[in-house]
Amino acid sequence: MIGTEPVATAILLTAFGALLAASVGLSRASAKLGLPVALLFLLVGVLAGSEGIGGIPFEDYHFTFRLGTTALVLILFDGGLNTSMSAVRSVLFPSAVLATVGVLATAGLVAVVAHAFGLAWPMAFLLGSIVSSTDAAAVFSVLTATGTRLRQRVGRTLEVNPA
Repeated sequence: MIGTEPVATAILLTAFGALLAASVGLSRASAKLGLPVALLFLLVGVLAGSEGIGGIPFEDYHFTFRLGTTALVLILFDGGLNTSMSAVRSVLFPSAVLATVGVLATAGLVAVVAHAFGLAWPMAFLLGSIVSSTDAAAVFSVLTATGTRLRQRVGRTLEVNPA
């Protein structure tokens, strides 16, 4: 038992390094393939998971929550550092409307469609609330991967949108 802990840590670090290397490689390939890098990251996660070829079991949901929250804090911090106050002021109203009315409308529409497909109302609203809030980084990733260029005001509105 004395020798198991360093081996377990080495295996964990090796797996983490391999996944990180795969993610970096895929982020460079995403532009060439025209696919969003977030989709490729999801593919790496599925392949590495317990049902994929990696066979890595992951059942620590509290750790996942903490890791996701930490990543979100870092993403928002980085976004705040790279966004000027003049950009925020110029698109504050449309961004606020998009973050409130847009999210509520999308959640309601998805809930109605989900209910039409047979989900009970509580589950339909849960599904609507899950998919209604869009991460601006994912939107930018998709737009960048497809080569779409936005007008400056539209780009700033998406950048400032906190939803």
